[in-house]
Amino acid sequence: MLSTSSPGTKGTVEGPVVLFPKIQSAAEFDAALPQVAGKFVLFSFPWPTCRPDANWKEFATPESLERMQKERKDAFDAWYAGRLRKSGLRGPALVKRLAEAGALGIVTSLVPPPGPLGWGTYKISTTIAENIPELGLGCEDYGLVFRLAENNQGAILRVNADAEFKGEVPVSNVIAELRGAEKPNEYVVLSGHFDSWDPASGATDNGSATVMMLEAMRILDAVHRKPKLTMVGGD
Repeated sequence: MLSTSSPGTKGTVEGPVVLFPKIQSAAEFDAALPQVAGKFVLFSFPWPTCRPDANWKEFATPESLERMQKERKDAFDAWYAGRLRKSGLRGPALVKRLAEAGALGIVTSLVPPPGPLGWGTYKISTTIAENIPELGLGCEDYGLVFRLAENNQGAILRVNADAEFKGEVPVSNVIAELRGAEKPNEYVVLSGHFDSWDPASGATDNGSATVMMLEAMRILDAVHRKPKLTMVGGD
């Protein structure tokens, strides 16, 4: 088993897949926990269709679209309110219990309600698992794995994971300043924030906005258009 808490790990985690237990209470959750030992746990709702609603509206009848949306919402509510939340735990606390019960990892597919927003698009966010791997799959792939597990068709996941933790590293902010001509001690601040994690490049959040702010100030300086107030920009 791969431990993500060690200073450096190289290894493979392989095992069968199981749905999050169907439960009605915290006591039933405790009783069902042995089912997850040695398995990957499917944590997210399996969307019945990965087509965006815009495509449905274009090709479906109003009646079939309305029926699909209602059935989808009912199924989504049943998964979260009628299954996950019955455990009495939330977020990291819930995943921690699964890890303590011997789960190999959790598998998620972060499609925000009310459903898929575009072809082949899906969301990746920060993990809530601390000691076991958390895997993100796209809508179609997750649905396939879910159906295989639901029908006891022997789905096996193999995760090749290399992790290396090098401790704290130096970081810095990039700040540009264009002094004001009339009121240099009063400021106009252009700012943003970096909100990228390991799955992302940071190009759009917030690299592109940082470049835009710095370029605006560079142009003002290049054309010798001094602002009245001091301009400060950066991340």
